[in-house]
Amino acid sequence: MISIEKEEARRGDREAVNIEQLLPFLRIEDLPQSICDLTQQIGLAATMKLIQQYGGTRLYLPKTLSPKHELLQLVGLTAARAIVGHFDDDRPHIPLASHALRRARNRAICVQAENISTPHLARQYGLHERSIYKILARSENGAAIRPAATSRREREQGRDSACGTLFTSKTRKGAQHQ
Repeated sequence: MISIEKEEARRGDREAVNIEQLLPFLRIEDLPQSICDLTQQIGLAATMKLIQQYGGTRLYLPKTLSPKHELLQLVGLTAARAIVGHFDDDRPHIPLASHALRRARNRAICVQAENISTPHLARQYGLHERSIYKILARSENGAAIRPAATSRREREQGRDSACGTLFTSKTRKGAQHQ
């Protein structure tokens, strides 16, 4: 198993993806069922703060919240009370929600691919370029999204960076080749 320090060193200068950046692309139905009901009560932003801080662990919930309790400082009084009221157990398991975060990341990549080059997306999300191409090919609407050309030179030459082929204005519009 790779330690966190080794993993961070391996990634080098790659940017860490912030969960707040993925919020517009998250869907409640992608979250684990154990947390969906809570999300409807406290909101997606508060739920993601909870998952980011405590995901994959059990969270101690006291019967009454003290003003200094870390949960209160993390999500606020209203959301903290809803969390305590929602869970019957005083030590509920908070899911990682890795599936939901991965789906949100993939949606973000598909949207950003229109304006950002594939190498930049790969560095931004800590993925290989091939992974970006696979995500784009499997986009949820079923259509492969052509990523932005990797350089100004390629755009000027009319080169499609996804497959390295040249296209003309006729082929771009969907006209058939002769």
